[in-house]
Amino acid sequence: MIMNYKKIVAVVAIAFFALSCKSTPKDKGAADAPAGTKIIKEYWEDKSLKGQGPAMGKEKQGKWALYHKTSGEKLGEGEYLANKQQGMWTFYYKNGQKSTDGEFMEDQKTGEWKGYHETGELLWKANYVIKEKTESGFTMKIGGMEGIKTSFFKSGKVWKEEEYHDAVKNGRSQEYYEDGKPKEIAWYKNNQKDGQATEWYPSGKKKMEGANAADEKTGKWRFYHDNGQMAADASFMKNKPEGAWRFFSREGKLLKEGAYKEGKETGLWNFYEGSGRKVMELALLGGMVSGGGNRLYEN
Repeated sequence: MIMNYKKIVAVVAIAFFALSCKSTPKDKGAADAPAGTKIIKEYWEDKSLKGQGPAMGKEKQGKWALYHKTSGEKLGEGEYLANKQQGMWTFYYKNGQKSTDGEFMEDQKTGEWKGYHETGELLWKANYVIKEKTESGFTMKIGGMEGIKTSFFKSGKVWKEEEYHDAVKNGRSQEYYEDGKPKEIAWYKNNQKDGQATEWYPSGKKKMEGANAADEKTGKWRFYHDNGQMAADASFMKNKPEGAWRFFSREGKLLKEGAYKEGKETGLWNFYEGSGRKVMELALLGGMVSGGGNRLYEN
């Protein structure tokens, strides 16, 4: 009896030891901690998991996984070195599809980066260059887009080609319809339209053309009907109609003409019928009919 009891105790002890030697299940996305590190977790303000991975003291070190707020789906994964993102990183939409990927060097994007549609197709690609920038006496390294950023339709056809310098849109930008016809060509300065711009209808007919300054229409502009006939011969100042305007029918006939001031019709406006005959004159002030100078032309 005593021998059987000892055997039972021995079996239980062996079983307990075996169970204690088994590794406990890891949390989702957790990485093995390199020597001298330990796995830590970070949380969003709503207490949902924000990220987890190894750290040495207060510095992140090694492979980390990041998570979307509240929902918990994986947001990104990659390496940290001395608390800075380093090497290849991949980021994800909430549906699990890859959103972007590319390399970091000391927390700054570098080299080619790619973005993807939520359904997996390539959305854009661009090159990042790390440059030194000095502000308020401090010099820092910043990785920004440099050169041409190309965007794509889901079909793989080119959608946009945009020129970047020093991480901002500077230079020529072109947008296409999916069949390859141009939709818009414009020039940019510091992320704002600045210079000549032209737009086209899907048919290839010109839609409008003119100049911009600091993202606002300025000077002479021309607008066209989709059949190619001019719709308006116009003028702008700081994105508001200013100066002489003329409007035309789809057949190219003059319909009305007059002047704008600060975006509102001002002065004498003439109105015409399709034959070109003047049918009315109106004196306007601030877009409203003024007291004098109105005349209706009879047949």
